[in-house]
Amino acid sequence: MPNFHVQRQSRAAAWFQAPEARNILVSGWPHLARVCETRPNMPVLCVSVMGKPEAFTAMPVQHGVWLNAWNDGYSGDANCAHPWPLPSESIGTLVLHHVTDVLVDRDALYEDCFRVLVPGGQLFVLALNPLSPMRRTWWRNGIVSSEPSSLRIALRRKGFHCDTSTMGLGPV
Repeated sequence: MPNFHVQRQSRAAAWFQAPEARNILVSGWPHLARVCETRPNMPVLCVSVMGKPEAFTAMPVQHGVWLNAWNDGYSGDANCAHPWPLPSESIGTLVLHHVTDVLVDRDALYEDCFRVLVPGGQLFVLALNPLSPMRRTWWRNGIVSSEPSSLRIALRRKGFHCDTSTMGLGPV
């Protein structure tokens, strides 16, 4: 499939390559691994701002697809844009790993998520906390962090049933 996006990173996506950002991304990995193993017989899709870690390939999931968010498109296991080249209702667990922090078109992202998830599938969103003291490291880099309540409202508008629990992860 041809590569539809420019290989230049946005300022927000580039921030995630900085050492303090890598610490945040890596600190969520143990939780991300547990989440991906919740439905062992179903395919997993992880959409992230980081490159595909070796541990994802070694996980005991039946099928795992990793997409890296870049500007208006994705790279990784597929080079694509919206809509994703995945069949409808084909993914059991979908993880958005800090993608909502960098993407401008969240509506297209949420529509694709709703389309590819099986009925009863699970969507997990890992995002930066705009109330965190760490926000001083990203606040001028184009990061679009949202409070959990705002994310839930946006997801409900797209048809998701959202759990009201929020979990804090990452370095302290």
